[in-house]
Amino acid sequence: MKRFFLILATTSMILLLAACQAGTPVEPTPTTSPGQPGSTVRATTPEVYEPLNACDNFFLPMENGTTWRYSDGTVITTAGFSGDDQTGNTVLLRLNPDATVEKLYIRCTNGRTEIVKIGTLDKELNEISSKSMSEISGGKCESKMILPELDILDSRKSWNQCQTPCRVINDESTIIKLGSFKTRRIECEDGTVRWYAPQFGLIKTCIGKNCSELVEFRAPN
Repeated sequence: MKRFFLILATTSMILLLAACQAGTPVEPTPTTSPGQPGSTVRATTPEVYEPLNACDNFFLPMENGTTWRYSDGTVITTAGFSGDDQTGNTVLLRLNPDATVEKLYIRCTNGRTEIVKIGTLDKELNEISSKSMSEISGGKCESKMILPELDILDSRKSWNQCQTPCRVINDESTIIKLGSFKTRRIECEDGTVRWYAPQFGLIKTCIGKNCSELVEFRAPN
């Protein structure tokens, strides 16, 4: 019972931070043809795409106040940006399924997003400890790549998330309970598969047979 109330209270605090700028839930954009999961569709970048700032990637919108909630209980919200169109920094607040709350420090360069430090928060959202990615990885890497620059995604080149190679496999029509999305499928050599939808971000993650999918997306007005 105590854990239930902690989860409820923590979730409420994170969503409250996003509520200052949160808009109404956004409906998924249907694919041009219904298709089935795994079918190939076009999910390319439009000819004209103008990011809001250095952290804004076509496949991962990072506008302040954007919130994602997933079926495994994870809730993520953006909370502030500093920088310009080429370089900058932002933070993500992440409520984990075990009710712990983390603050992810993100470094951005032209849409490339990298975790450089992770802080642990208490139930009042005060940071009580933090470790750099170098400390977390035992010196193996200085940052953990979330997504590379858009041109690398488009060219299907591989990149490393810390020491784990990842690459784009194909574009697919992916169906989750929220609807059908155009997605870009990314596979990593640790067995993780992720699906990113243009202007929605991460909509599904699978590690082996264990999968989590987006159940709610909220964007600022």
